[in-house]
This record gives sequence, structure tokens and C-alpha cells, in this order.
Amino acid sequence: MLLRLVNCMCLAVVVLIVGIRTWSRLSSTPSHWPTPATMGDFTMNTDFSAKICLDRHYPSNFAYPLPAVLFWRGFSCVGFSFGAAAWLLIVPACMIGSLLLSRQLLRRSLFSDGHPDDPYWGVITALAFAATEYYLLWDLRVANTNSVYLFVVLLGIVCWQTNKPWLAGVCLGGSVALKVYSLALLPFLLLHRRWRITCAMLASVLSYFFLFPLLYFGWHDTLELTGQWLAALLATSRPDFVLTYPAYKVSLFWVATLLLTRGALGGKFSIMNCDISSVTFALKLVYFAWFGLVAAYFATCSRVQVRPAHRNLVLMLDISVLLLCAFPASPFLQPHHLVVLLVPAVCLLSVVFDEVPPARARFCAGLTVGLGLCLTEYGPHYPLRGVGVLLTIATYFAGIWGVRYALNSLGAPHPMGPGRSSGQVA
Repeated sequence: MLLRLVNCMCLAVVVLIVGIRTWSRLSSTPSHWPTPATMGDFTMNTDFSAKICLDRHYPSNFAYPLPAVLFWRGFSCVGFSFGAAAWLLIVPACMIGSLLLSRQLLRRSLFSDGHPDDPYWGVITALAFAATEYYLLWDLRVANTNSVYLFVVLLGIVCWQTNKPWLAGVCLGGSVALKVYSLALLPFLLLHRRWRITCAMLASVLSYFFLFPLLYFGWHDTLELTGQWLAALLATSRPDFVLTYPAYKVSLFWVATLLLTRGALGGKFSIMNCDISSVTFALKLVYFAWFGLVAAYFATCSRVQVRPAHRNLVLMLDISVLLLCAFPASPFLQPHHLVVLLVPAVCLLSVVFDEVPPARARFCAGLTVGLGLCLTEYGPHYPLRGVGVLLTIATYFAGIWGVRYALNSLGAPHPMGPGRSSGQVA
């Protein structure tokens, strides 16, 4: 009874913090009640989308694809006050929903084996929120779409796990329409031979990117705007743009260009005298090495045998790597993109609070979350805050890999008895 009360109180604290932050954002300009006069990225995205729909021309500093343009256009069509108020309810609801869905996806994993009531669900939820609070509240403050994106991804995974492949594909395709990063899930689905989910995801991506824009813009404008979007993606990764646009000052590209290039920002922060072509070449090698590490993670972990009870945990750890894998190579990386760390934080803390995993897995999981929290709270801030964000990504990746490997069932007897069989990840 006491533990249940503590769990409820922990969840209530999380909801209260999110509610207070939302209320402070809501009431920041009382004369414009019920919404602020402007609302960060929501205002920017709706304004840009309205301009694209009216002028049929993509601005050079707007990276959202056409389906996201139509998504934001829908909010602008209903009027700023109503659309902004709705968005201020949607973002925190998706944030809390992502926490709850992450726990739900793990309830049937090893954490319910012998503990059907999931005894520490509230404590784990609160600690996972605390470990990623910097990124969650940043997303809430700027009114961006990362919490919504994560909720759509997790909804797709829930549909996958509840044997609703077509709906899973539609949700995962919708996440691509919001953030192209989740295209990384496609090869993972193919690797696991989830043909119906893959087909549904591909069909929904084609619908979101071409069919719906076609109905709104027509053939010519759809093709023209898609080409302009691709050109904008290439243009915004140029060194001159990366250095002059403030929102990019967390990416590896920005950090490397600033620190290594002679004369960057007047040479104020430069510590070396490399030319930009050398820095760009070195970064390409770093990107290649990073994706090699991600490939090595899946190549090595696919041969690790795990107990059937661990399969949901293994799935969520793999999904966590896929959600993170594009970030180091992205010139668009910003702190609130790391909202997706909520998933590995929940997974790793669940390992810490259960006695089933081996001690080395629990230690590695706790160390990872602890180091990630330290990098968030005490890591480098502006103008080097990108270093802290990138180190956090590397820390979680290394920790997930360590826990994933430590879950090898071959040398660890199952508490339910030696007759329990082991199997490969579904």
C-alpha cells in the first residue's frame, strides 16, 4: 500500500511539473489570454507553412517536409488563439503519454515476471522524467513537435506489439512525416521480417509525402515544393549558414566548425587553424565511424541470446538506438530533439529496479542514466552546449550497448528455474 502511494505521488509530481510549466507558458502574456502573443516554434512553423501554402515557395531556412507543412497549416487555418491553445494542450499530453506508453511497452517484459503489479512504475517514471527534464522542458518551452513525434513513434510500437501491423505502419509513417529521422526504423523492420508493418509504413510515407500534398497543391506544385525542400536541406548544412543561424549551435557540425576553423565567428572561440574543407572532410569520417558503430551494435547484439521475458526490453533498447542514430550527423540537432532519450531512460531505470537482470547490467544501466544526468545538469553550456548534448548521446549509446550485451542469458540462470528456454529477439 505504501509503495503504491509513493508511485502515485511520483506520477502526480511529474504531471504537476508539466502542468506548471504549461501554465507559465500559457499565462506569459495575460492580455492575449488564453494564449501568449507569440509561441516560439509554433508561431514560426505556422507562419512559414502559411507562407509556403500561399506563395508556393520554400524558404531557405525551413527544414520541415510537405506533410508537416500541411500539418502546421491546419493549425494556422483555425486561428492563432485556438490553434496555439490546442498545441499547448497537445504537447504536454503527448509528453506524459510517452512516459506511460514506454512503461506499458515494458510491463510484459522481465519487469512483470514475478512482479505482475510492476511495483516501481511511478518511481521509475519520475526518475526517467528527472533524467531527461532538461530536454523535455526545453521542448515544452519552445512549443516544438518532439514530444508529439515521440508519442506517435511509441504508438506505432504499441500497435506492433499488440499485433496491429497496418495501424503500426500508419503511425510510424506519420512519425516520418513529422521528423524524417524515424526512417531509420525501416531497415530494422526489414531485418525482423515485419513485412506488413514495412509495407504499411512505406505506403503511408508515400501518402503523406505525395498523395496528400497532391490533393492540396496539385502535381506541379507538389513536385516543385518537394524539390525546394530537398534543396533547403542541402543549403542549411553549409558552414556559413550553420554558423549564422542560432538554432544550430548544438550540432557536431557547429561545434567542430567553431572550434577548428580559422576565423569562425571572428576567431573568438577557435582553438585550431584548419580550413573549412579539412573540417568537413574530418566530420565525414566521424559520421562514417558513428554509423559503423551503430551497425556494429546491431551486428553484435543480434547474435546475443536473450530470454523470452527480455524481448520487449531488447526491442525498446534497439528502438532507442535507432531514434538516436541520426543525431550526431545532423546539422539540425537542438537540445529539445533529445526528448527521445525518455525511452532509453525508462528502459535503463527499469533494469536498475529489477532483481532479474545480472548485476553488471543493472550497474551499467544506473551508471548510464547517472552520467547522462550529470552531463545535462553540469555539462558545458553556451557556447559549447553542443558538447554536452553530443556526450549525452554517446553515453546513452554506450550504456545501451553494455546493458544489451549483459542481458545474455547463457550464463545467468532464470529465477523461475533452469527449464526456462531462451530465444532470439522477436
